[in-house]
Amino acid sequence: MARGRSELRRLQKTGIEDARHVVDENIWSWWQQEWDDEKDKGAWTKRLIPKVRDWASRSHGVTSYHLTQMLTGHGCFQAKLYSFTRAESPHCLSCGDNIDDAEHTFFKCGRWARKLADLEATVDQVVTPETIIPIMLHSKRNWEAVERYVTLILRTKEEEERLRR
Repeated sequence: MARGRSELRRLQKTGIEDARHVVDENIWSWWQQEWDDEKDKGAWTKRLIPKVRDWASRSHGVTSYHLTQMLTGHGCFQAKLYSFTRAESPHCLSCGDNIDDAEHTFFKCGRWARKLADLEATVDQVVTPETIIPIMLHSKRNWEAVERYVTLILRTKEEEERLRR
């Protein structure tokens, strides 16, 4: 508490713009630390978005229903459905021998390899869990290309899941 008051007095002497900058930096640092310290939840999302500031201060892009599923891993993935007893197995229905989660679906499954290659050609970069967010943040065009890719795959999987039921 005393440290906070002395910091406030110091900031008041430096001017309002400097004070705002320092406060902003402190907030971003605090938020990043909270993000980094969370060990029990959101491992997939944190892998995709390691730097909170880059994501939160982006200049374009709105997260859609399907993008949110890709970012969280909560969607029409057999592993997720299996965890809720909504599927008989966590394995991919397309290739059978892998756990069907967001990483498998968007980055590894042979069924979607051609679509992934098309996306990589569009964004002119290899798309991996580590590169997908920087690719999306690079431009509105890239964001839209990734969103089309994700939406196409998840709509297809959702329709197939409806037909199975």
